[in-house]
Amino acid sequence: MLGLMFYKFLSDKTLETFVNTSGAKGTEAEVVQAYEEAYESYGDSLIKMIQNVLGYYVLPQHLYQTWLKDIREGTFELEFFHMGCYSVVVLKVKFVNVY
Repeated sequence: MLGLMFYKFLSDKTLETFVNTSGAKGTEAEVVQAYEEAYESYGDSLIKMIQNVLGYYVLPQHLYQTWLKDIREGTFELEFFHMGCYSVVVLKVKFVNVY
């Protein structure tokens, strides 16, 4: 359960970074749609931008919010969960003042 909450946090931060850098506005569903469209248009450059800010990214199809939409529509498969968990790319992990 804690892992799922953390994954939601990572997804939320990815969307928040997208909103802050792109100026996208609207409901959460509209922002997710805008993120999907931006990813289709800009691909790796969008991902690199988010990755540079956060140190990781979550692809639009692996967002927690996308999972909820798929669950509501009856199209969610457990494989989506596994792919999403493995798709988060961590670039930098810093441990400061850890003794």
